[in-house]
Amino acid sequence: MMPELVADDLRHGAELQREANLVLNDLQLVPILQRWGERHLIGSLAMGVMVIRDIDFNVLVPHVDAEIFHTAYLAIAPIAGHPRVFRLRYVSQLGPFNPDGSRVEEGFYCGIHCRAETGEPWKIDVWTLQPPRPEIALRDEVQRGLTPEMRVAILAIKREMKSNLQFEAAGIRSRHVYQAALSGVRTMEQFQRWLAEQDFRPIH
Repeated sequence: MMPELVADDLRHGAELQREANLVLNDLQLVPILQRWGERHLIGSLAMGVMVIRDIDFNVLVPHVDAEIFHTAYLAIAPIAGHPRVFRLRYVSQLGPFNPDGSRVEEGFYCGIHCRAETGEPWKIDVWTLQPPRPEIALRDEVQRGLTPEMRVAILAIKREMKSNLQFEAAGIRSRHVYQAALSGVRTMEQFQRWLAEQDFRPIH
């Protein structure tokens, strides 16, 4: 990979990390999430491999039910009045609204759309679920194994994915990049081969 691309990826990623932390501080979101469960930052911000303005949290509770759903709503709703929040989405996946009825999917989602002080749009995804969570296990595994070489590879692959909508259409997500990188994948060509081994359709 060309040195200038590597430098750009690392610089862009560092800028997003800094901006993300400013957004979270501005919203005072972390103490809000802790009001109803055990808050876990996951995804690219937690791993230091940001490419887009997206922040992910899991909030873990021993049992997800209507009472927790209501408690969380009362805690999070006031954030809609923040001057830089322009959309708040709250969705139940409890009981009959659970898409497949599995315990893994039982929970609820809050999506916060806001702008940084610079005006850039951010999306924050908060899932309230029951443990254990594969997202947290993957985060921990990546954090333990992340090397400078692996970080550069993840950033480069995610950058290329961002510019090709076929990846999203095929259901390929950042978690697949992390899983592939943990198995030794370091280039887009290797990633394409890894995807074929997982039975994803070819991406052109």
